[in-house]
This record gives sequence, C-alpha cells and structure tokens, in this order.
Amino acid sequence: RHDKQAITRLDFQHTNNHSLFFRYMGTLHDQEVPFEANQNLLSTTSAGFSDRHHSIVTGNTWVLNSSTVNSARFAYNRLTVNKMGARFFDPEDVGIAQWTSVPGHFVLSVPGHFSLGSGPTAKREMGQNQIQFSNDLSITRGAHQFGVGGVIGRSDVVSLAHSGGVGGLSFSAMNTGN
Repeated sequence: RHDKQAITRLDFQHTNNHSLFFRYMGTLHDQEVPFEANQNLLSTTSAGFSDRHHSIVTGNTWVLNSSTVNSARFAYNRLTVNKMGARFFDPEDVGIAQWTSVPGHFVLSVPGHFSLGSGPTAKREMGQNQIQFSNDLSITRGAHQFGVGGVIGRSDVVSLAHSGGVGGLSFSAMNTGN
C-alpha cells in the first residue's frame, strides 16, 4: 500500500491591516490489486484502489478601520475514488453465456469452500467536487458588535458502481430430496 500526503501553507501580511493565507493538502492512496501481485485466484475477492483528494483554502482578512473587519474565504475540494477488482477471466471464457459489465471479472462462490471475484469490489468510480465562498463583515460601535455575512457553496458527486453488473453464480450442496 502506498499513501502519500503533501501539505502547503502560505501566509502573507500585505500591510498591518491586510493579510492573506493559502492552504493546500493533497492525499494519494494506492494499493495494487492483490491478484495482480500473486496470481492466486483465491485472492480475487479483494480490490485495489487509486484514490486522490485535493483541498485548497484561501482567505483574505482586511481591517478597514479600528471598528470594521472584513473576512473573505474560498475553499475547493476534489475527491476521486477508483476501486479496481481482479481481472482474471469472463464467464464466457469458461463457457457460460453471461454478460458482465466488468470484462475479465467473474463472481463464483461455493459456500463454505471458496469464492472467486466479488461484485462490490469489481469496479467502482466516484468523483466529487465541492466549492464554497464566504464573506463576513464585523462592525463594532461602542459596546455593540454587529456581524453580517454569508456562505454560498456547491457540491456535485458522480458515482458509478458495478456491484450488480458482474452477475454471479453460487453452487451449494443443498438437499435435493434423494
């Protein structure tokens, strides 16, 4: 498994009354599909992954005068998830006329003995974007402080999972009545 993370921080004091900041964090998670490493069919129920996350935040704080402060912030997050299951053979490769949404992946189980492949680990992809902007104004008059501000944000998620698209067969030793 390979995990990596990068963090960056930048602060800038433009004047005594004006400061800016920037933050970045990037995270990478990678794991090879176990079957690709050992070629053991019994390891085909486990998945590998390649996940990425990037986060950026920036801000601006401005002291307009001794009683008024304005703060603006911007944030962006992006997450991509890519889970990959083992690729070994199709149902058609072993003479079964069955369609699969993930070529090279086949789900077969003999309860209490062994399993090949896995629907939930066959293939999954997800992308998520989030963006946010906020602004706050604080005003002090005498013993009173007034604050007004707002936040606007947007988030979108696109997800594709092949959990049911790979089908599957199960063979068991149920009593047939004979």
